Amino acid sequence: HNKKIESHNPNKNTLSHTPIHHLILSYENIPAELAWEMNVPLPQCDMVKFESHGTGSVFKPFLEKLGIKVTQHLDENYCAKSAYCSFFNDLNQGARILAMRDYLSVIDDNAKKLYALIPSPQIICLNQVRDPISMLRHYMSIRRLGKAPRRFNLTFDKDFILTQLVEYSSAKNHIGSSYYPNLSATEDWLECRYICFHDTQLFRELVNINEKKVSFMDMSEIVGEKTLQTMANFAQLFNVPAPQASDKEFFLTRSHDFGCLLPLTLYVHQQDLEKFNTNDTDSLTKQGGITIHILKKFHLENKRDISAEILGNLAHDMVRIAIDKNDEARLKQNIPLYQRTKEYLQDFIPSLIEQDAKEKAKKLTEEDVLEHFKKDAQLRAKCKNIFDKHLELIKSHRPDIVASWKYYQEFEKLSITKPLDKD
Repeated sequence: HNKKIESHNPNKNTLSHTPIHHLILSYENIPAELAWEMNVPLPQCDMVKFESHGTGSVFKPFLEKLGIKVTQHLDENYCAKSAYCSFFNDLNQGARILAMRDYLSVIDDNAKKLYALIPSPQIICLNQVRDPISMLRHYMSIRRLGKAPRRFNLTFDKDFILTQLVEYSSAKNHIGSSYYPNLSATEDWLECRYICFHDTQLFRELVNINEKKVSFMDMSEIVGEKTLQTMANFAQLFNVPAPQASDKEFFLTRSHDFGCLLPLTLYVHQQDLEKFNTNDTDSLTKQGGITIHILKKFHLENKRDISAEILGNLAHDMVRIAIDKNDEARLKQNIPLYQRTKEYLQDFIPSLIEQDAKEKAKKLTEEDVLEHFKKDAQLRAKCKNIFDKHLELIKSHRPDIVASWKYYQEFEKLSITKPLDKD
C-alpha cells in the first residue's frame, strides 16, 4: 500500500510553509487524526458494503473465513471521526472491504464528511438487503444479554441462570426489556434510523460512488445451501482460494443457535464441594479453582474439548465443554471435584439445550408483524413512508429482488386494500 496522497485542506501551522501542491505524504506516514483534519480521502478499498442491521451480519465472518479482511466501525461508536480513523488504520493494514450498517448522519453532523471521504471501490459496491418485514420481525425477536451471571460456580441453581440469560427489548436504550419479544416495539424500531431502514439515505451521501456501480445481494444468498456458491463467487471476485469442503459446516450452521446463551464459564473450586447454599458467589473470587468453558464448537480455539467424557450421550453437536490444557490433569486428579463437575454439567447442559428451544419458540413471525399492521392504519402509513424512502435505490435497479419479498408484497397490498380507514 505505498500509496501517495495529496492534502485537500492543509493546516499551515502544523505543516510548515510548504506549498500544498508540493506536499506529498504517504498513507503510512500520516496519523489518522491528522488525515481527518486535512480531509484526506480514505485509501481506496476493493469493496464498499452498506446495509441496515438485520440483513445478515454473518456475511462478515464468512468473508473473513475466506481470508478477506473487513473493516466495520462499532455500532456503539457514534462518532464519525473515530469511524474514519478506524477505517483509515484498517485499510492501511490490509483490509479490503469497508462495511457500514449504521447511518451516522442522524447522530453526528460530521458523518457527511466521513461519507464524502470514501472513494469509489476498485471492484464492487454492495448493498446487502432483506425483506423489510423480515427485518422488523428480526429486530423485535433479537436476543439480548439478560441479567444472569455468565460466570458461576457449582452452587448456582441452573434455572436461576438459564431463565435470565436472554431478554428482548425495544430500540430505545433497552427500555422495556422483557423475557418475550413484543410487537409494541414496532414503532420504536421503525423510527430508529441509525440502525434500520436507511439504505438509500446512506447511499446518497456516498457521493464518490456512482449508482451504476452498486450491486445488490439479498440475504437469502447467504443462508442455507446457496451460501457455498455465493462465497465461491466472492472468492473468485477477490482472487482468493474458494471455500474448502471442510468449511461447509461453518458456512451452513445457523449462527444464532444458542445466541446470548453462550459462552458461559463454570468455575469449579474445592470449597464448593462442602456447600449447599444456592448461588453462593464466594469461591468466584478465590484462587485455585479451575475454569470450564461452555461454548459453541466453532470457538474452541486452543482449548481441550472434554465434552464426550463429561456428557457422554447427553452431548450436543453445537455445544462444547472445554478446558485449558494445563487444567485438565489437575481436574481429573481431584476425583471428587471432577465427579461433581460431571454431575453438574450433565444436569445443566440438557436444560441449556431446552432453553435454546424455548427461546426459538418465542420468536415472532412475519405473519405476527403483518397482523399488527392490519390493526393500525396510522402505523401502516408511517411504515410505508419509511420503507419507500429506504427502498428507493433498490427499486430503481433491482425491482426483481423487491418483487421476491413475499412479506413486503403482502404489506404493500395491505396499504392499498386498507388505506387510512378508521380502525
